Amino acid sequence: MNITGQKKFYTVQEYLELEDQNDFKSEYHDGEIFAMSGGSINHSLIGNNFRGELRELLKGKDCYVHGSDLKVSDESLRSYLYPDALVICGQPNFAKDRKDIVTNPILLVEVLSESTSKNDRGWKFQKYRQFDSVQEYVLIEQDLAFIDVVTRNESGNWEIRSYEGLGAQLPLKSLNIEIPFSEIYRGVQFSS
Repeated sequence: MNITGQKKFYTVQEYLELEDQNDFKSEYHDGEIFAMSGGSINHSLIGNNFRGELRELLKGKDCYVHGSDLKVSDESLRSYLYPDALVICGQPNFAKDRKDIVTNPILLVEVLSESTSKNDRGWKFQKYRQFDSVQEYVLIEQDLAFIDVVTRNESGNWEIRSYEGLGAQLPLKSLNIEIPFSEIYRGVQFSS
């Protein structure tokens, strides 16, 4: 919002120019810009653990894990988002001839916090569903060992499965791998 309290809408070009000038990240959705806040130590640990496990399990495959410095956009180019992790198999497709925006992730991951959970489960998921390439969306709780995986089935519909407990395994059908919760949550201190 601007200083008058009214929403200001930006064009994609204005957003991309602002994003290039700023030293902080922001997301863009249908004309609105949303500043991204910093994460907690649990958020950081979970994101790093998850990306590290993915990297190890994807060795020898033509699939690569990326962190939250890479933006994703769907083909409509009306939203630009920073997932906490993403996987691209094969060559990346770049949007608007930029090397920092991809349009073909098969897996998207968000580490949830109290302030982001509603958006990550709501409008961001609605945008992520529009990517033809996306096969799975992973939502990782940071305050308890609980993960939701939303998978696109053969009919193109989305199915959600929940997994919990440090002894659980996280199956990722899109990559044909499983990741132990104990590795995803390694070093994480849960509040009592």
